[in-house]
Amino acid sequence: MVIPTILGWAGAVILLVFFFLNLFKILPASSLAYKIANFLGASILVYSAFGLKAYPFFFINSVWAIVSFISLFHKRQKNQEDESANKQ
Repeated sequence: MVIPTILGWAGAVILLVFFFLNLFKILPASSLAYKIANFLGASILVYSAFGLKAYPFFFINSVWAIVSFISLFHKRQKNQEDESANKQ
């Protein structure tokens, strides 16, 4: 029970630090670092919530991690399409 709790705190800190960086316009939400931090933080919280049997938090953070993961590839795909259009 100690490890899920420690990891839960770590995941929460990651999400909150990057949230504040975005809120104060230090790091844009479209940046790769922000998206990776969202995925990493949410994934850690998924593990923590499951270990602590906190299933509502497991659900919300699972959705958050999935959406964050998808956003990593969505941005890359859009950039590649933009680069292809600029070359033509």
